[in-house]
Amino acid sequence: LMACVVGGGLGLGALAFMKSYERFQVAKSSETVVVYMTQGKTAYDNGDYDKARILFENAKSNDKEGEKREQINYSLAATYIQLGQKALEAKLWKDAQNWFDKALNFAPDSLIANARNGRAQALEQLGLKDEAQSDRAFVNGKSSRAPDTLPATSPMSAPLSSEQVYGRYRQEAQSLIEEGD
Repeated sequence: LMACVVGGGLGLGALAFMKSYERFQVAKSSETVVVYMTQGKTAYDNGDYDKARILFENAKSNDKEGEKREQINYSLAATYIQLGQKALEAKLWKDAQNWFDKALNFAPDSLIANARNGRAQALEQLGLKDEAQSDRAFVNGKSSRAPDTLPATSPMSAPLSSEQVYGRYRQEAQSLIEEGD
């Protein structure tokens, strides 16, 4: 009888630990996304679009709960548009088309015209006049520029230091241990 009670208690304790650990992992993932987004925004605002792209892609892959999906998609689309513009300036037409195509995969309504207009420029240079015309007809004279800086949002407005992030992890872990939940 005692073995059953002890075994059951250990089993429940293991389940509680696993649940707590799972919640800790979600919290850690969320903090990681904020760090990547903050660093990505800084890189974007400084014109380092290659670095911003990597950071935003890392944020996307770490956004397990999809909490920041809209913000990440906007940031990725704007970054891909900027990379497409740089490729156009360098006369790398196929690269430009690829960047604008990527932007269209993530672009919210506010950036679709920008991506399509840039794509049309690349397609025209590649000799794909009909496709370029189709994109231009869609755009109908709208702007072809992505924003020079990304809008600040509450979680990204104040960058977190690594000490702050790890301090939050420690606090969350300690509270989960104390809860025993």
